[in-house]
Order: sequence, then structure tokens, then C-alpha cells
Amino acid sequence: MPSASNSPPASSPPPRPPTPGPPTDPGVPPPSATREPDHIEVDHILIGVASAGFPQGKRSEADARAFAKDLFAKLKSGTDWSAAKRQYSEDPPPGGPYKMANRGIAPAVDEFERDGMVPAFGNVGFALQVGEMGLAAYDPRTSKFGFHIIKRTK
Repeated sequence: MPSASNSPPASSPPPRPPTPGPPTDPGVPPPSATREPDHIEVDHILIGVASAGFPQGKRSEADARAFAKDLFAKLKSGTDWSAAKRQYSEDPPPGGPYKMANRGIAPAVDEFERDGMVPAFGNVGFALQVGEMGLAAYDPRTSKFGFHIIKRTK
């Protein structure tokens, strides 16, 4: 009869730490493990930044950032979306909701192509689940109008 070994059992290697991904805007949810949808509908509140790209913006970049982050937190805590949109959005009326078709998908008559919107708008919108909100930060290249608080509605 074989004798029992006195050596410790073999163990599996320690788990590897997660590979860091690209930095994300704190208002943008992490990328989903699933494929992005073909079509979405989003509503948004624009907090404009007065700049060459959007001279009618009401705030400096620093003031708009602080205001957008504060409003985003209030909305996530239950502030009424429609009332906040009516009061604060600088997007010309009606200002959404907007229907978008993803890249490579032919848009319907009432849809915008994803790349026909500012990049940050689609990047946040397509990462959200229905009912979720995200914040697209101002960037003169990807969000030249200001900060977009985006809510996916469909």
C-alpha cells in the first residue's frame, strides 16, 4: 500500500491583478462586457461652456464643470429630470430626446448617426443602460459645447 505524502498540496498561482484600462471620466459607466446596441434614445442637459466653439455658453469651463457635477449628483439622488432640463439645459429647444444609430448601422429617418453627434455624446450614450445617466466632460475636440448630462431613455 502506498504511503501518504507529507508534502503540501499543490496550489494554484496567485490571481493576477486586473490590467488597467484607459482612464475614464467619472460620469461615464465602465464599458459593458456586451456589445453596444444598434439603436438608442438619449435625453440630455447641456451645461454650456462659453468658448469660440459655443459663444452662447453661459459659464466658464471651471464654473460649468462644478455646476454640471453638482447637478449630476442631484439628478442621481432623485432630482426631477424634466424640471432640471427645463431650468438648466442650454441646448436649443426641444434639446432631445435624440435617437441615434450606432456605427455601421443605417439610421432610421428620425435618427442621427452616432458620428453625426459630438463624440463624447455617443461615447457616453452607447455605454449606458436604459435609465442610467452619465456625464460627458467638456473637451474642445470631443464635446465642444460643454458638459452633457446624458440619460438613456430607450
